[in-house]
Amino acid sequence: MKKLYADTNTFLRFLLQDNVKQAEIAEKKFALAKEKKLRVIIISEIIPELTYVLSGVYKLSRVETAKQVANILKTPYFDIKHRDTWDKVMDLYPQVNIDVVDIFLAVRANEEGGEVFSFDKDFEKIARLF
Repeated sequence: MKKLYADTNTFLRFLLQDNVKQAEIAEKKFALAKEKKLRVIIISEIIPELTYVLSGVYKLSRVETAKQVANILKTPYFDIKHRDTWDKVMDLYPQVNIDVVDIFLAVRANEEGGEVFSFDKDFEKIARLF
């Protein structure tokens, strides 16, 4: 089966519908994935970039950004690396004003029974949420 490693802009066009032609192409590829005719793979590094662009460039709120990203994460026919961890991250993202990668690091450490080694005080905020 053909594998497509999706870039961040694929999801931006799909979510924002700001380029109709590209949004339609994305929709068609996603439909093929739903029909199991190809695989859409999302590597973990795409999620922070998507989060950054939605909130930093397009100025979506943290709540709306988390909602949009969570919708992608919940799409069962996307092959998403660390899906469960990113789901937890998107639950926490609107609750704390902390970089999404730091939240991911804290969640991942918590999942694996570890601790974050950092000099960043933001991790104290995250620790209170577990």
